[in-house]
Amino acid sequence: MIRRLALLFIAAAVPVALLAANVRLLASAAYLRWEYGRAHFPAAPGFTDGERLAVAVPSTLFILDDAPPEDLAALRHGGAPLYTEPEIAHLVDVQRRVRILVAAGIVGALVVGVALALAALGRTRTAAAAAAAVARGAWSTVALVAAIGIGVGTVWPWLFTAFHEVLFPPGTWQFADDSGLITLFPGVFWYDSAIALAGLTAVEALGLAGLAGWLRRRAAAGA
Repeated sequence: MIRRLALLFIAAAVPVALLAANVRLLASAAYLRWEYGRAHFPAAPGFTDGERLAVAVPSTLFILDDAPPEDLAALRHGGAPLYTEPEIAHLVDVQRRVRILVAAGIVGALVVGVALALAALGRTRTAAAAAAAVARGAWSTVALVAAIGIGVGTVWPWLFTAFHEVLFPPGTWQFADDSGLITLFPGVFWYDSAIALAGLTAVEALGLAGLAGWLRRRAAAGA
């Protein structure tokens, strides 16, 4: 029973580790520059490209840091505060949830790393089972992000709303089109980010599945 639970834990750690790593990757200045530079990305009324990037980067990095909300309150545009108090409160909520995700991702990455190391160094049934658990987790991740990709392509407005209703209190995440948050991060930004997250995670999971499968066969052959 304990062995079975351990193998399930290894498999479950795979999507958590990959998704957390890719959220961390996309919450970056480099991704913002790439996304803002795309031909289809809408202009921000009242902002030059440089002005928009100058406030979007610290807003994005805020969710990864232990920065206080006063850092967001200090952001200004056109002589006025960039964000209202409800917008700042929402970003603080996002920061808390991302912090939990990243912490879970670190634990997941450690679990997957130990399982792969065991599979690489061992020639036992336990080593083969650890590699098989990683492979199952990787294939499950592919299925998960494929479902996300289909959802993004077919029912995006519903998916976006459902995601926020699950994670955030009602009435705390919807803002006017001319608000600072929506101006900097319009719907197309989140649509593109969801596609990028699903695509990156799928590619990584396929690679991990191949590696884990090879290690499983090698460990099983030597057992």
